[in-house]
Amino acid sequence: MPTLLVPRLPVLGWGAMGGGHGSPLPAVLDIPNLVRTASGRAAIAFALREIGIGVGDRVLVPTYHCPTMVAPIVAAGAQPLFYPISATGLPQLDSLSGFDLQGVRCMIAAHYFGLPQPMAAVRAFCDTHKIMLIEDCAHAMFGKAGGRAIGTWGDYAIASLTKFFPVMEGGCIVSARHHLRHAPARFRSWRDEFRNIINVLETAVRYRRLPGINTVLGVLFATKNTLRQRKSVQLVPDLGDLVATPDIVREGLADFEAQSAVWAKPLRGAWWLTLHVNRSRLIELRRRNYLRLSAQLSNVAGARPLFTV
Repeated sequence: MPTLLVPRLPVLGWGAMGGGHGSPLPAVLDIPNLVRTASGRAAIAFALREIGIGVGDRVLVPTYHCPTMVAPIVAAGAQPLFYPISATGLPQLDSLSGFDLQGVRCMIAAHYFGLPQPMAAVRAFCDTHKIMLIEDCAHAMFGKAGGRAIGTWGDYAIASLTKFFPVMEGGCIVSARHHLRHAPARFRSWRDEFRNIINVLETAVRYRRLPGINTVLGVLFATKNTLRQRKSVQLVPDLGDLVATPDIVREGLADFEAQSAVWAKPLRGAWWLTLHVNRSRLIELRRRNYLRLSAQLSNVAGARPLFTV
């Protein structure tokens, strides 16, 4: 039996580009105040900078997180303060009432696993304590939460393209409440653009997503990799990862301008694909996959889906 290749992230295929590009649900990308970045991590760093987070400040971060949330805070010279979340992923605001909030200027709250969370209580908590809210939409590009489009509850919201669109990297910071002071980031070099296109196509061919040209491109890519003595496909690194390196963490806010000049630059090709993908099809496929996984895992002992249909 042939090995079944299951991609970790969305992969480009002919079907992605067919049909209209509208969406039955609101999208974070539709919020007018938007700055493109190379990653969701870079978008968090920009949001912290917009707020003015620096040395001595504290930032509330959920206990369930990835380094993407924490590294930009440390790089800014601030201190992460971890708060508990409920079984559905919402901040446990009752627990926060016992926290020492001295010096807390910002809170990051996430919509986990593509499931929009009601943010009214979180918004009220932040307003009461004069805390800025960063709405983390890295897992939830589309939908409404509490009657509002996701991304509009926070003072700022961040999103990641790679979890939804067939691109190697990309993110953005948006705001429905504040003017973003940053000018749109300059795009990267045409050499990087070309490498990105090659990587997108090579990944598509690996997963047999381009019938009609899979074989021809497969031979070309195999030849390329052989000539370069490469044993596996090497994707273009997400330059947002530079935020987490020890040197940059030590440099902190002092070198933020120099850092952002490198890892904040987005790719034209990634954004072109993002804006031309069939969003309705994307949403339909994600729903189908969720229902399938929910059904197959429903009888697992000690587990339950976060959302049932």
